[in-house]
Amino acid sequence: MSKSKRIICWTALATILIIVLTFIGAIPGLKSLFYAPGPIYYSQSDQNLKTVLDNSNIIENLTNYKFYILKSALGLKLKEGNYRGSRNLKFFKTKMYISLLEDILSRNDDQIEYHINKKDKKVFIWPKNQFERF
Repeated sequence: MSKSKRIICWTALATILIIVLTFIGAIPGLKSLFYAPGPIYYSQSDQNLKTVLDNSNIIENLTNYKFYILKSALGLKLKEGNYRGSRNLKFFKTKMYISLLEDILSRNDDQIEYHINKKDKKVFIWPKNQFERF
């Protein structure tokens, strides 16, 4: 192999290496373009389920879901705390808000029962021990 061919090969390999390293270095920057932190909602101790659903924008962001909530469940006081939805791709906003709703309802499972049917896009929420009212 002649000297000029070796120089061309080394230059090509160096160029490929620079491109690969640049791409790897750019991934954290690219990730922030597509990923969003999950929704966070802080509930005070005096807030009921209706207030939490209205203020957390869950119903507004889950427009393709049908909510079936007993009126007696809307008045239940929820536990105080930070509720979080999962971090996900920005165009999967529905998944983030479903996970926020699941977090809110699962932490208050001593007074609320629920069923989320993701296939049919329906959410059922009722007070504990009042399923027969549905």
